[in-house]
Amino acid sequence: MSDRLYILEVDFTSSSLSDIPSSREFVLHALQDGYVDAVVLSWEVWADKEKSLKLTTHAEDTKDKPWGFSRDAHWGQGFQFLESNESLASAFYVTAGEELRLTVRWADDGSSCQCSVARDSNVPLHIQQHQDDQAEAAEATATVPPALPQAPVVPASCGAAVGVKPFEPLWLEEAAIPLLCDAEAGDFIIDRRLYEEDLPANFLCNPNLKGSRSIFVQTLNDDYFAFLNHEKRLNFFHSAIKAMMSRWQIGTANTHRAPKVLDLGCGAGQLSVLANQMGASVVAVEASSEFCHIAEETFQNAGFNGGNAGNQVQMIHALSCCVEFDEKMDVILCEPYDIFLTGDGGSGSLDYLIDARQRLAVKAEVIPSGGAQFARLLMSSELGMRSMDRSVSDISLKNLGRLVDSVSLVSSRKKGFRWSRLPDLVLMSKRVQLFELDFQTMQRKDIPRKRSLEIECLQDGFVDAVVTSWEVWAGPNREHRFETHAEETRDDGAWSFNNDVVFGQGLQLILEEG
Repeated sequence: MSDRLYILEVDFTSSSLSDIPSSREFVLHALQDGYVDAVVLSWEVWADKEKSLKLTTHAEDTKDKPWGFSRDAHWGQGFQFLESNESLASAFYVTAGEELRLTVRWADDGSSCQCSVARDSNVPLHIQQHQDDQAEAAEATATVPPALPQAPVVPASCGAAVGVKPFEPLWLEEAAIPLLCDAEAGDFIIDRRLYEEDLPANFLCNPNLKGSRSIFVQTLNDDYFAFLNHEKRLNFFHSAIKAMMSRWQIGTANTHRAPKVLDLGCGAGQLSVLANQMGASVVAVEASSEFCHIAEETFQNAGFNGGNAGNQVQMIHALSCCVEFDEKMDVILCEPYDIFLTGDGGSGSLDYLIDARQRLAVKAEVIPSGGAQFARLLMSSELGMRSMDRSVSDISLKNLGRLVDSVSLVSSRKKGFRWSRLPDLVLMSKRVQLFELDFQTMQRKDIPRKRSLEIECLQDGFVDAVVTSWEVWAGPNREHRFETHAEETRDDGAWSFNNDVVFGQGLQLILEEG
């Protein structure tokens, strides 16, 4: 949406930290009509005064280059969301030729920078507010917003009286407390650091984020936007819930009672709204007060449009292990993807699901009803040892082989690339199933601790890595499916980029046999 412009230049032979300014302003022009969604930062270095020999990280320079994948995976670019300067949290629309002002601020230690964009002479509202009222900003920094009460915050008519009991950690011996939890959780230490407290001293804080916990803002911006906008995920739950409602209406034709749905860890409340709009009564349980507030707004914006009059959504801020119902739920909505490891351990959703199934929703239908984890073998010279023996200077890096980690499965998100886009990717085996689980009956012991499988190689070549992925399903015949197999995202689609960004896959390098 604009030309690229220099925002900082240094001379490595003479520059010092003091040469980095605290802020700088630039004028640029929109190249076409459209939305400005983000600002992207990149860099370049050169070897001579004429700058004839350069190394750059500009995304347009690395695109379709044989070395581009490695450079993007290693350095990448800087990225920051932008919003309108007329109103907070709204899209920033510009017209071709429009003059815009970019303001860049650098942290005192030079370790990070911050960008803001305004129309010509206008000062963005979120900047003006901070400049005009520093006292208010300081007061907001010192104020921690009160947590939601440990009780229903939206009246419900689902007929399930709700109570919240003291936290009892005995059954949670192997479970993790959710990262964003700020509900009662025994001795669990809640991270209450505020977002503005973690910002460098000269950086601005959007009023929308003032008073928010830093860990929540970081997590939300890490991948939750892509998660919420994940078309295939929403289509999966939409079709699965719709089919459940059809089966319910056939099975309870004479009772005229709406099914009672428990949304386990409701997040922003999307699944609760889907179920409610199709006629179900919903109890949504969420351990993060921030998500509770967002979910409340989601419910209000949706208007509680239940298929049957009076069916509403009941919101509870608590760990599900602390909730009690007078009546059992008929359906559990959950997203236990962390059961299938694709890197670091998950948030313990398996244990909360098992507890809810045993106490809160006996004989209930679970959506999704099951899932499985898979593995397959890859060949790509970009991975592992063989990438260390390619150099235009004929310098081998094979001596680094002893430092290559070939025993740890890590997330492709952590690696920073989509392996389906490896330029010389060859699938060396078919996808094989490691194990599958029935979410309606499973226990922790059903996840195998070790399993050996025979895999047939599809062609001659190197096995450079093994990758893992998963899929979940719903319906009596598993007719509704949602998967994270990267080879199915390679040809793109409206949802494929989001799929890899949000979930990724597990990747482990293979050095030698065994």
